Amino acid sequence: MTVSVHVERVLKGKSAPGAVVSAVGSLSQPWQTRAIGHDRAIFFLANASAGPMRLVPVTSGFVPDERWVYLPLPDATAPAASPATNSDAGERVLLEVLGGIEAGPLKQIGGFIDPEPTYRASPTPAARAVFRRWLTSGSPSLTAIALRALLGEADPTSLSLLAANPALRSAALDAHAFDGLRWYFHNADPARVRLLAQLAGDGANSMDLRVAAASALARVHTTEALPFLAQFLESTDPTVRGCGVGGLAMFANHVPIGSHEPAAGDWRWRTEETIAHSGTDGHDQDSVRFWKNWWVANHTALSE
Repeated sequence: MTVSVHVERVLKGKSAPGAVVSAVGSLSQPWQTRAIGHDRAIFFLANASAGPMRLVPVTSGFVPDERWVYLPLPDATAPAASPATNSDAGERVLLEVLGGIEAGPLKQIGGFIDPEPTYRASPTPAARAVFRRWLTSGSPSLTAIALRALLGEADPTSLSLLAANPALRSAALDAHAFDGLRWYFHNADPARVRLLAQLAGDGANSMDLRVAAASALARVHTTEALPFLAQFLESTDPTVRGCGVGGLAMFANHVPIGSHEPAAGDWRWRTEETIAHSGTDGHDQDSVRFWKNWWVANHTALSE
């Protein structure tokens, strides 16, 4: 594959806007009779020892066609926000990608960067400001992306806004909108714990949101979270019941937030029985019954 890149902006490197840079790359399964005449994209180039620069594919492994060698963009985009003066290339690329998402759909699919895990790996104030703006954009797709990113980093502002704004909860009914909350939220602040309990217990919310909030409470499993986790044991939904089982088990067995293994050393609440009834299976009636009895036996001492 051979391209001539007409440079519009430079995110890293010495090429100047307006320059034309030649580059070559390889495809896993080239089409002999097809060529792309013109496209707008982010290209990743590396210097070669001689001749034109080398195209570095966006994705590793199998590269199915030309458009997976670069990041396609709509015809006219700008960075979603101005990067910080000390920003690195990763932040500048992410802001360009966010600007492309904000501008509208691509003409055809191609190489892509998922903004949510990219942001979670290296959050920056500029990208955070973009996601917070998207929360009130009125666009369900932008709102869903913003919620995944912000709740995934336990952003307290977005959690408070979500709890206070029924319209925002309704606008983000994408099945994956609350994945960040479900799998990554870890803010143990008591006020956030109460907001999670409110979201999990509100029957007007979608089950996606309720399960995500219940899962986050189980992950936090602080003393403040325990009464809510005990209530989950009475849920008719097995996934929510499993959050109650798992959260109480992680507290009783002294599992640090974000870990899956008990901490070393003695712990008042850990016994052979609590270890034996660890897990998150809401269908396991024996475990559900055990933790109901455990809570009845210990909730007074836990509140002291």
